[in-house]
Amino acid sequence: MTSVESFIEDLASSTDADFASVKEFPLMPEGEAVDMGHAQDGTPLLDPRILDSPEFFRNPYPYYRILRDHYPVFHDKLHNCYWVTRYDDITECYFDDEGFNTIPKGSSSGVLGNTQLELSGVEHRRRRNLYGQHLVGQSLQARIPAIEKLANEMIDAWETAANDDSEFCSDNGNTRQLELSSMFANEFPIRVVCEVLGFPKEAQSQFYYWYNSMMSGLGGSATHKQGVEARQDLEDYVAGIVEQRRKDPTYLRDQDGNPTSKDIITKLCETKVDGDFLSTEEITSNIALIVGAGGETTRGAIMNMWALLLRHPDQFDAVIGDGENWDKAFHETLRHSS
Repeated sequence: MTSVESFIEDLASSTDADFASVKEFPLMPEGEAVDMGHAQDGTPLLDPRILDSPEFFRNPYPYYRILRDHYPVFHDKLHNCYWVTRYDDITECYFDDEGFNTIPKGSSSGVLGNTQLELSGVEHRRRRNLYGQHLVGQSLQARIPAIEKLANEMIDAWETAANDDSEFCSDNGNTRQLELSSMFANEFPIRVVCEVLGFPKEAQSQFYYWYNSMMSGLGGSATHKQGVEARQDLEDYVAGIVEQRRKDPTYLRDQDGNPTSKDIITKLCETKVDGDFLSTEEITSNIALIVGAGGETTRGAIMNMWALLLRHPDQFDAVIGDGENWDKAFHETLRHSS
């Protein structure tokens, strides 16, 4: 019996008692978890539906503690996955290439397509370094002025957002309220990815739509089809850009208009692995992965930093009082909340 067949059989045989909980979970005070009942031995029960709830996304840490304390390996039948929750166990899995590092082809359910996620061991590291080398070091440093300009443009737009009747911004006397996720954190990473990869500025809004659709589709919900279609549309668009770069390499330019280096897509088009050029399919599918992964991780890091600073006003004051503390705050956020 395959794992999928086994999962379907287990789910079909499950009773309401297997997922003992109300359908709607109330928002609990910070630091507390919804009481989902207890087993006969006193172990807290964990309904996997909580993992899709606003309560979990608002504050997952009480549930992480339940998982660590009582479910070091939690079989989540609802999402057909296992949660490994303790540091030593995670480390063991991470370094066991033979047992855990190989991801079955198609495990992303078609939303991300065939990417380096489906490789393992040495081959995975080779492909990861192949793409990663263009997104760090001097390659990225050269794009920082353009990224800073982009951030400033988005922040400057806040000044007019309230006057434009934006649903994410409002003025109350001397106070302006912003929904920072919608006004900055959600969109900024995607626009940066487009900037770094060298896509036209006018395409950034379309990339943002594709990104949102792909992320929604990863949940295996009713939006799965929309996610697959968005990934295909993105790859079709990128494939056209790739073919253009093969014929006509594009150069990045400094503020004076002087060419500095070839853009990343051009470099990928000229890259060989084992003597062969990367195929258009491989370039496009991995760019789709960069768009999805780069957007989601950065969005989360930005929002976590803001949430932590707003919950700790003394730390917020320290950052505001010394601009050099912003880097420290961001790095501490990555350590604390990644």
